[in-house]
Amino acid sequence: MKRYTYKAVAKDGAPVEGEIDAADERAVVDNLQQSGLLPISMRELSTLAFSGSFSGIFAQRVGTNDVNNLTRELATMLTAGLPLVDALTTLTSLATKPAIRDLIDRIRAKVVGGATFSDALRDSKGPFSILFISIIRAGEATGTLDVVLQRLTEYQQQSKQLREAVLSAFIYPAILVLVAGTALAILLAYVVPQFEPMFEELGAALPWSTQLVIGLSGFFGRYWWLLLLSVAAIYSSVRLLAEQLELRRRWDSSVLRLPLLGELFTKIEITTLCRTLGTVTSNGVALLDGVRLVRDGTRNSVIAATLDTVATKLESGRGFSKPLAESKQFPDLAIQLIRVGEETGGLSAMLLKIADIYDEEVKISLKRLLTILEPALILTIGLLIAFIVISILLALLALNDLVV
Repeated sequence: MKRYTYKAVAKDGAPVEGEIDAADERAVVDNLQQSGLLPISMRELSTLAFSGSFSGIFAQRVGTNDVNNLTRELATMLTAGLPLVDALTTLTSLATKPAIRDLIDRIRAKVVGGATFSDALRDSKGPFSILFISIIRAGEATGTLDVVLQRLTEYQQQSKQLREAVLSAFIYPAILVLVAGTALAILLAYVVPQFEPMFEELGAALPWSTQLVIGLSGFFGRYWWLLLLSVAAIYSSVRLLAEQLELRRRWDSSVLRLPLLGELFTKIEITTLCRTLGTVTSNGVALLDGVRLVRDGTRNSVIAATLDTVATKLESGRGFSKPLAESKQFPDLAIQLIRVGEETGGLSAMLLKIADIYDEEVKISLKRLLTILEPALILTIGLLIAFIVISILLALLALNDLVV
């Protein structure tokens, strides 16, 4: 049995918090529902204890995860029949972070004052994107705010899973590079200098590889600060160049043409684009407005420029799939499926289906990339370390022959 802390709402709308022993989260939900409570959120106590020590650091910041949790909790309460103001009041009392509590208070005050929920979100100065607010506004217009929030919850969860899959895939290579860099730095900064006095004392001619290693060691020991400055300068230069639209487009275009990585980034962009556009259009946002919203949230400038062109042609009545095909930026499979969705009147559902398809493709591409990347990194790092070690050994053997 595990112990969970939970937040729930009673039948009269009163917030309830407590702890409960259960086998898993499903059992927690069943037990609370049998007690006449509506579960809002829950967390295993061991996980809570681990993260509790860091909570103060982020207490003044409302992040993406906080928005996701608020969306899910609000959707649950509205689906259960609670009025919006009562649901916001309950969320205020359940909030554990001061920043979240203040944010919900501001939103609730606006709603009580007569503002729509979408306008309250816009004026709250919270981390709500234009896309998020537009979907909420469409839900209000159609009287399906609870349904829209449920779909937003699903969209947020799927987007989060995609981001985590990509980040998790690169954690091991990043750790590998960090450990290898540390090992090389220790060799060059501390190990190699121990042999320099011996080589200088005997005055023998050293192999070229040993001379190279000793030179690198000396440079690293004397000018390590210059290397750090160079990294900082390169980072700052890249940031400045990224603000130049034409240079950024060239860079983004080059990234999309990279072997393996280009294919992966293209699939990630397609997954995000189709899932976002499918979500907004299925919740009442017009296709043209949806394309513009998606364009504003696209990081790759090449894809963003393509969506600008598509929006212009869509506005003139040329449809959606044909301008996409003319851009040559999207795979034929995605274009064909979008065309079928247009012809059958089920474009929103088809876009979500395409997102699911390419979500799986991203996972396959990640596995394929890591299958190549990890051995290549290990081999490269091993060769670098072996080169340093062998260079020192060759010099020692040469000195040994000289002494004999």
